[in-house]
Amino acid sequence: MNMASTNLTRLGLLAALLLGAVALNGCMFLDAQFTMLADGGQDAMMEVGILKQMAEGEGAEGELDIGAEAVAEENWEEPVEFDRGEWQVTMLKGHADAGDSLFKDDAEAQPEFAMVGHRFTTVYQFTMVMEGAPVMEPVADAPAEGDVEVEVEGMEGMNEAFEGLAEALMGSGRPLRFSCSLPGKIVSGNGEAIAPDTMQWAMGLSGEGVPEDQTLRASSRLINWEVIGAVGSAMVEAGRHDLVLPMISAAQRGVIPDPLTDEPLGGEFDFPLYQQILDIMVTLDGLVGEEMADRVMIGLALNADAPDAALVTRVYERISADEYAVGMRDGLTAGLIGSLSAE
Repeated sequence: MNMASTNLTRLGLLAALLLGAVALNGCMFLDAQFTMLADGGQDAMMEVGILKQMAEGEGAEGELDIGAEAVAEENWEEPVEFDRGEWQVTMLKGHADAGDSLFKDDAEAQPEFAMVGHRFTTVYQFTMVMEGAPVMEPVADAPAEGDVEVEVEGMEGMNEAFEGLAEALMGSGRPLRFSCSLPGKIVSGNGEAIAPDTMQWAMGLSGEGVPEDQTLRASSRLINWEVIGAVGSAMVEAGRHDLVLPMISAAQRGVIPDPLTDEPLGGEFDFPLYQQILDIMVTLDGLVGEEMADRVMIGLALNADAPDAALVTRVYERISADEYAVGMRDGLTAGLIGSLSAE
């Protein structure tokens, strides 16, 4: 068998991975799921799996240390161990109330959550610095033909156990997986959206999948239904019931003014301004679709806390004109025909 020798390197401290350490780094998987609750509380479920072949090998000391260095032990249940195919798995569940944390303040690698109140929505944010994902990297000097040389911290003398295994691990695609669920709807992030409220990141042992800045990010918006109800009722009374559903969509998309506030129902509300902004959005949605409409709305700063009222009126009057809509559609059609027919 011909393969380059490998050594285990650290970019810092990850969840090890977050919770201490598994002695068999590189022969394991991590699946960590974090959930932020609407009140700011946190739930977590983590599975760490070690290959049975390594955990049961001579000299192996595969243990999961969940206590001393990173976690707030009082917020975690006792670990549960079980077998899953070729893996020996340890599962951990944790919960922290709002204002508390699953991890100690000085833990180097941990998920961080924040919630910020706005008029129409509450914005939830998740970040986790990945300056520490353990990866296996090739060493420049390869062993002789037919030899396998693997250096793993704390596991010297186990080369025979790695025979054929290291190569399988490097190519197995068994990633380090992290997922984060936030209240409401995910509106931005640098992972893969696997559900409306959940983003996931998958990283291989060789480091693929780690964001360029080594930070996982996700943000969501949860509708403040009390505010939507009050403003929607006022719009219905004004004869604009057609704008209630677009208002909900606009709040989720972040394209209407949604200023920071500790009292969402407090303060004055400029209904005519919001009606014009919503009419602009509805028209743009019909002309160019939601994605492009969002770019235009944000580009014009119509979602600013204090948008330029004169600009809003000017855009509203222009985009409401029949000739503008017809010209926009004709221009889009011509552009599409030109690009699709080009050789």
